[in-house]
Amino acid sequence: MRRVCRLLIRAAVVATVFAAIRVLIRTAKRAPTGALPPDVEAAIAGERPALVQQRGSYRAPQLVASDGRLVHTTPAAATPDGGPLVVYSSWHEQLSGDRDLGGPEDGANPSLVAAEAYARALTAAQRAGSDGAVRELWRGWEHIDGRAVGAVELAVGGPAAEQR
Repeated sequence: MRRVCRLLIRAAVVATVFAAIRVLIRTAKRAPTGALPPDVEAAIAGERPALVQQRGSYRAPQLVASDGRLVHTTPAAATPDGGPLVVYSSWHEQLSGDRDLGGPEDGANPSLVAAEAYARALTAAQRAGSDGAVRELWRGWEHIDGRAVGAVELAVGGPAAEQR
């Protein structure tokens, strides 16, 4: 009898643990509303993100990516005829130790490199239907409270401009 009770208790504990794991997985898969970083929310709204260091001319993007995933697209009808497709990509990371992003001249820090790499990957599929020119419009970065943010805006097609 004792053996049966122990087996029933173990089975109940195992079932409870698996149920808790299932709930955690479902919760992790759902992106909660308002969970996007402030710079991404601003880009979706078509506003210039308020990053400490900025360089270039910002435009409202049609594609917005954050930390390696596409989070927002604007319908193609919103892109002006002959105008470029604008892609905004940002990367956020927690810094450890004394690692620093530097100041206004550090426009090639690791967060910016990751953001630009993902933006270029997003633009690769768009090149076939345009003149193929990909150019940088804007970049911004900051390091606040041990958190690094780097963002890049690229344009595909449209009027010719200086390429990076």
